Amino acid sequence: MKKIYYSIIKELCINCGACVVISPKSFTIDENKKVIESKKYTENLEEIESILLAKKVCPTGAIVTEEI
Repeated sequence: MKKIYYSIIKELCINCGACVVISPKSFTIDENKKVIESKKYTENLEEIESILLAKKVCPTGAIVTEEI
């Protein structure tokens, strides 16, 4: 089974919210209006696909992933 770790490079993130729209189970907006990860890893194939799509459309390349 595939499992990925994912995170946001805070210094690159402009909080546009594209990742939240594409992958709402994986990314959210906190009380300071900053995008954060809902968790750090997943094995769920649907979530993995949405995280990889969010990474692809991120305008600043702030989302990093690693297969573990």
